[in-house]
Amino acid sequence: MPAPRQRITVRTTSTSHVDSNPQQVIYNPNSNRKRKLFLLTVVALFVTGTVIIVFNWQTVSTATPIAVNEFEEYIHITFPNAVMFESGQSYLTSDSRELIDSLAKILVQYPNHRIVIHGHSTNIPRFGDLFSLTRPYQYSSNIHLSVARAASVAVHLIYHHGFDPILIESVGMGEFRPIDTNSTPEGRANNRRVDVFVFPPVDDEIEVYRHFFLPLIFELDRSRLSAFGREMIDNMASILAQYPNYRIVIHGHTDNMPVGVNSWYPSNIHLSATRAASVAVYLIYHHGFDPILIESVGMGKFRPIYTNNTPEGRANNSRVEILVFPQS
Repeated sequence: MPAPRQRITVRTTSTSHVDSNPQQVIYNPNSNRKRKLFLLTVVALFVTGTVIIVFNWQTVSTATPIAVNEFEEYIHITFPNAVMFESGQSYLTSDSRELIDSLAKILVQYPNHRIVIHGHSTNIPRFGDLFSLTRPYQYSSNIHLSVARAASVAVHLIYHHGFDPILIESVGMGEFRPIDTNSTPEGRANNRRVDVFVFPPVDDEIEVYRHFFLPLIFELDRSRLSAFGREMIDNMASILAQYPNYRIVIHGHTDNMPVGVNSWYPSNIHLSATRAASVAVYLIYHHGFDPILIESVGMGKFRPIYTNNTPEGRANNSRVEILVFPQS
């Protein structure tokens, strides 16, 4: 008997309830695509005693299948056996970019649908001080790393394939939802992944139980919480503790100023996503909140609440919103 299906609404990204009997379609991206591998063949001509080096191109298929699981109320897209990311990295490799290009061909079949990208990591600890002033563009927690992975997929879909950024959300799930063992290199490679959920447009929205706006809690062009920001989150933790077992969804936002050449972040989507992750990490590791109930979402520059034409407006747009939902 299938497990209960999730109630889908515009404002929720929960996918905790999964149908045990989905209709699955295995899509082989670029099934006609072949990768040419360079092979070196040595031919010995014993008659003349000459060795001729022949450069031989052999065609070998390297396509990785994409699994499309169709549920009644949403679609779940996975990449079985694909190595999406290098260890500790969020950038797309050339192979994973080709895979996302193939994903785009699937997603265009669902216009006006909401696309929610979940980034995941292994349980290998990320070292470094979250509040360091000198840390380069790396990730000091697996939540930061996982949401940056989701952001990398979102950026590729938006800027390379023209998807509407309003319909795309980048969500960091950290190390807390593995699909394989973290005890082997192969298992860890499978856990370094993204999942994509596609939700149909609906008219009604789930009622947000509580909605908090937290502007001015980050330093300029950084995801590190300021001293004022940490104080704000400390105060917020006492409020959120009044809602045990509620889902806490943290939306990170930026202004519309381009990230600098020397920025730690390749895009405003990455910056907003890691800002949400900084709040999530602080709540989890400083205040003991359940990581399964917390989601970090990067919204980029695409949902301003003030003008971006003034310093004050841009400061208010560089914000975090915390939404509290009853579990569906």
